[in-house]
Amino acid sequence: MYQVTFNEAEAEIVKEMNAVLEKHSVAEGDEFLQIDRELRRLETAVSYLVANKFRKLPF
Repeated sequence: MYQVTFNEAEAEIVKEMNAVLEKHSVAEGDEFLQIDRELRRLETAVSYLVANKFRKLPF
C-alpha cells in the first residue's frame, strides 16, 4: 500500500485550508463570500498537490 506524504510547503497549504474551513462554517454575508473565494483557491491548490503526488506513484 502506498502512502501519500506532503512536504512542509504542501502541509502548510493543507493547514491553511483547514483554518479557512473552520471560519467558513460560521461566516455570513460578505465575509462568507470572501472566505468562499479563498476556500476555492485552496481547494484548487490541494487538488494540484494530490494529482502531482499520484502521477509519481509507480503503477
